[in-house]
Amino acid sequence: MKFKNAVASFKLGLGVKTEGNLVISGTKGYAYVPAPWWKTDYYELRYEDQNQNKKFFYKWDGDGLRYEIQEFISCIVNHRFSTARLRRKESIAMAEIMESFTNRINFKEI
Repeated sequence: MKFKNAVASFKLGLGVKTEGNLVISGTKGYAYVPAPWWKTDYYELRYEDQNQNKKFFYKWDGDGLRYEIQEFISCIVNHRFSTARLRRKESIAMAEIMESFTNRINFKEI
């Protein structure tokens, strides 16, 4: 994905060890997600003025986003809306979120 005045970077390795954090940078600051980003408990919005920094905490069941993302991709590849692990309602909600993000609906640049 490409956005004006924004850069995203992350490290991912198959069969190798990497630091694994995620950084999404923009003109006003950046979002930082500590490793492992697919199993995160929180993320931070960081600004030049550190007094404006914010932390957001979330509790994911199991192994977090990793298996959810994998199952969602499996649904797309196999032309399915649901599996035993991912219900149709969740699959559609994830697709709607991705579409909104791509079309910049309810999107706020940081």
